[in-house]
Amino acid sequence: VKHSDMYIDGGFGQASNRYCLGRENNPLREQYCHLVRQTIGDGIRLSFKENGDVWVQVYTGRAIFVHSHYLDRESGRSTGDVVHKVYPGAKIK
Repeated sequence: VKHSDMYIDGGFGQASNRYCLGRENNPLREQYCHLVRQTIGDGIRLSFKENGDVWVQVYTGRAIFVHSHYLDRESGRSTGDVVHKVYPGAKIK
């Protein structure tokens, strides 16, 4: 990773620290894929800290779901036991 922040969204404007799903070329793309990309909207930001921590901030209007050993441990779960829901606007380690 070259940047401390990486953005993933449904747009079209690529940058060195931004991955836009809209830029993926697929002439056979189904219409529902466009709807999904619109739902992703402003997407997420991954922040990579010097101590190795990774933070995610949700910019889209929908929740995202993540596997996280850290969140498993913090919630007293076995590793890989659950998928964690991260709500819109949330920033979580």
